[in-house]
Amino acid sequence: VLTPGWDADGNRYPNEEEGGEEEEEDFMMGEMNDELSENDFLDVSNEEMITNEVWNVTAEDKLKGDGMIPSSGASENENANTNYFDRSSDYTQCGLYRDVFADNLSPQNGCIVDETEGSNSPICRAKQLQLDLSKIDFHGVLGGEYLDTVMGRDEDVEFPTYNEGAFVSSMENVPDADQSNEEKWSQLYYMKYLFAAMKIETDANYNEYDCALVIKEPTYFITRYEYVDPMRTLSDWWNTYWSSSFPETPSNINEQQQRPRIIFLDSHADGYLDPVWTHVFGPVTYIAQLLSSKSNNDDNKLVCIKDARFVPSGYSSYLSSDEKALRPCPAMMEKFVQHFVRSYSLQNVSMEPGRITIVQSSHNFITHPRMQPTAKTEDAEKALLEYVKDQLEKQLPPTTTIKIVQMEHMSFVERLRILRQTHVMIGMDQEWLVPHLLFLSDGVHVFDIGTNTVSLPQTILNWKRTVTYRYNILTQDEIDNSSNITAIQIKNRLVPLVQFALKK
Repeated sequence: VLTPGWDADGNRYPNEEEGGEEEEEDFMMGEMNDELSENDFLDVSNEEMITNEVWNVTAEDKLKGDGMIPSSGASENENANTNYFDRSSDYTQCGLYRDVFADNLSPQNGCIVDETEGSNSPICRAKQLQLDLSKIDFHGVLGGEYLDTVMGRDEDVEFPTYNEGAFVSSMENVPDADQSNEEKWSQLYYMKYLFAAMKIETDANYNEYDCALVIKEPTYFITRYEYVDPMRTLSDWWNTYWSSSFPETPSNINEQQQRPRIIFLDSHADGYLDPVWTHVFGPVTYIAQLLSSKSNNDDNKLVCIKDARFVPSGYSSYLSSDEKALRPCPAMMEKFVQHFVRSYSLQNVSMEPGRITIVQSSHNFITHPRMQPTAKTEDAEKALLEYVKDQLEKQLPPTTTIKIVQMEHMSFVERLRILRQTHVMIGMDQEWLVPHLLFLSDGVHVFDIGTNTVSLPQTILNWKRTVTYRYNILTQDEIDNSSNITAIQIKNRLVPLVQFALKK
């Protein structure tokens, strides 16, 4: 649910309390808000009809379970007990499966390409894949290095170059490698280079004795872009989960019993979100390090993989698309979230009434070799959020718990625990607010005091319809000049909203 800057009674903000110069200043600011039209906001809080720019669904659709809620007869936990859908009916109730892939629920040895508007995202699987590392140029970069040892390194060298024959398979329906459709070709991202270097042989079955390494467990290949960005990484996690969710047939859903292996096709330095991959999905290896235990003098660089899957780029994730053709599936999203919750044994952690979490960005947190700190921005945000905390503590009951956190400095399990416990979340940076919306407990209210526009939250909240997101609480001028914000502004705008949320 997305709402603009309304007061606790559902009205546009009232004039401020009497108070001399502050009264006049805030009154003028209120008039500025009134000049905005209804089209400047998105309100999908009506219980009878949910309408937004992505897709429309009526209350009748909600009762049908049309991609909106878990299947009837299944509790939330029951409907999320594996990282795959549990019944064939779950697929037919998810619009992504029904509309995009119809009866072809899983590629056996090839690709299914989603050609809906705004997408060219293939789901690809290769049986008996051969990977010849001698035909890949790694530019002398292995990946996973300690960050302080590679500061200033150019990003281009972190993406290997594939030469012809680097991949050999018998895959069918591989996206056209002749680049005849430039738009669709560009939307493949890393896969376009991989498929251009792939040699297709109808009888491409390997003999294990010819392989320097044989990988028998399900293996997921992915190239990460913006690998330390929370939203991009969330999209990569989702795409990996999405790729793992396809059954062999509707009657044989849980064929995969082995913990999969993740192979990064990039050579990025160590990232603070990297441990999550191993904990949630499976052991991770950089492609350049697959044969690191072998002698450099060994001429055999052939890696043989029994069951390989290629995860679409996070840029093509359904989470980051606002195209009308891409229908969200909250039931599957709840499974995704519960998979993370179970992986960190946090099933018993729930929302704590009265717990307020204020999220502060750490602009001095160096996350990749090309990053430069921005102390001035961080100092201004810190001062404003501490001021907000002080004003809330004065206005809210003593039973309320208010804490400022910098999530970049926390382990993921600490971050996830706080998100599950939070009742109200406040922040200024959508980069840190939006990716965490999905992991919040049901009924949480989020107040974005640093944004007057909405785009990405709208897309995310189509997948998480049990969270309320409010924005446009402060004007852009106030955000840019935070030293001008007064106690009465916080008291009359933010405090009533938080008080209302805490009653929920």
